[in-house]
Amino acid sequence: MPLIANQKDLVCSALLHSNDGIAVADAEGTILLWSRGAERILGISPDDAVNQKLLSLPLEPLEEGGNFFFIMEKALAVKNSMDVVSTLKGPGGSLVTIAINATPVQFEEDPEKSRGCAFVFKDISSMQKREAKLEKNINFLETYLAKFNEAQMANMKMMRELAFKRKEVVELNAALHALNQNICGALEDISHEILSPLANIIGYSNLIKSGDESISEESREFLDLILRSGVKIQSLAQRVLDVSKLEAAIESGTIALNPCQFDLNGFIGEILSDFQIPIAEKKLQAVINLGKGPLTLNADMVMIGQVVSNLVSNAIKYNSKEGKIIVESGEEDGFVWLRVSDTGIGIPEEELPRIFDRFHRVRQGKGQAAPGIGIGLNLVKSIVELHKGTITVNSRPGEGSAFHVILPREQLERRGL
Repeated sequence: MPLIANQKDLVCSALLHSNDGIAVADAEGTILLWSRGAERILGISPDDAVNQKLLSLPLEPLEEGGNFFFIMEKALAVKNSMDVVSTLKGPGGSLVTIAINATPVQFEEDPEKSRGCAFVFKDISSMQKREAKLEKNINFLETYLAKFNEAQMANMKMMRELAFKRKEVVELNAALHALNQNICGALEDISHEILSPLANIIGYSNLIKSGDESISEESREFLDLILRSGVKIQSLAQRVLDVSKLEAAIESGTIALNPCQFDLNGFIGEILSDFQIPIAEKKLQAVINLGKGPLTLNADMVMIGQVVSNLVSNAIKYNSKEGKIIVESGEEDGFVWLRVSDTGIGIPEEELPRIFDRFHRVRQGKGQAAPGIGIGLNLVKSIVELHKGTITVNSRPGEGSAFHVILPREQLERRGL
């Protein structure tokens, strides 16, 4: 049914005020209608567009086949609507990407005289930006997922290797535990085997020396040498036995402290009195800074005595002749501390990490090992840690060493490991 005049006006008004871009041109490309939506999208007002040629519009297509006139020719040639996406540069130089639908239209009954084309187009610039951003995010996500999967595979491989290594460590620890028990047992047996005949050697030597007045002075010197050597070997064997027993008790979990309350300062003084002869023989200066009054400590007195004796003995043994020994003590925040320093040969920096290892002997210049069998400091560290304390060392070759022990003032009664 033909449209009446007012219906045509209504349709024309609706097209003109559409949000979409709407344009109508005749077969020669003269613009007959240009909507407000077209103005909003392309920046060209209806006054500047109507009755103008499509080719005269200030629009620069950025790709071949992107102008309205060329699109119209193709639509008219195929006598069918067609969809095109075109990016145009507008009057102000701004770029806009539009999706165009071009449809051939007939204005009068004679198609040859009244053919033209209707354009409906939308601004898809923001949509393209969203799509580009989405594609970028998808690419990023795909890359991330690929890397995540790669990392996950590497992590699974590492976990398998870690489980295998853990199994190796468990087996190695078990083997080391068994070996350590064997070593402790062997050392204990050897110490007993040494101590028994040594007791006879020392005892009978003393008996001969004191009971036979007819022996010569030279023989007495030999007996003194035998006694000194025997006592030294006896001391070493006893220390090996002490270490072995302590290690075995720690390994088996049967060790327990026997804490009692005592004055650490007075106890240190008693121990130092036993070292007066070796200190005098080496002409060492002993500096004792134990503070005023008692320093109360609740700990295993026998074990703490071994700590003090070993540190003082080392300070004498590794000191230079006419050097200095400094023994200090104090208390702070529920802890007591003991520091034993010397001015002796010192310890090379590379040796410090292993200084408390059992049987480790410090290597001085030219690879020469220090005297001793390397069990004293290991015993000291075991006892200190058994009391939940710490021991550290500062040393420089040729300047001496300082051992610093920190112990909690109180110990739980008969605390076992």
